[in-house]
Amino acid sequence: MDLENIVVHGLRNFGERRAHAYASGLRDEFRWIADWPLTSRLFDEINPPVRRHVYGAHNVIYRVTDTEVVILRVFHHSVNWINYL
Repeated sequence: MDLENIVVHGLRNFGERRAHAYASGLRDEFRWIADWPLTSRLFDEINPPVRRHVYGAHNVIYRVTDTEVVILRVFHHSVNWINYL
């Protein structure tokens, strides 16, 4: 849902080419997170802990378990994302 909203916002405000390029870049960042999940800052004051990876104007919030990396949400940098977890 977050990615869909990002694309729709991008289409309305920046045009098709830029919106799709940004979404493609964000998907590339998801792959990077999957390959290097422990490199982003850990927020252990949140229970259970999450990590935050910054891409462009967005924060990718995710959790690492023993077996998987779960992307929880993608928030615009202006959103106080901690309030939504």
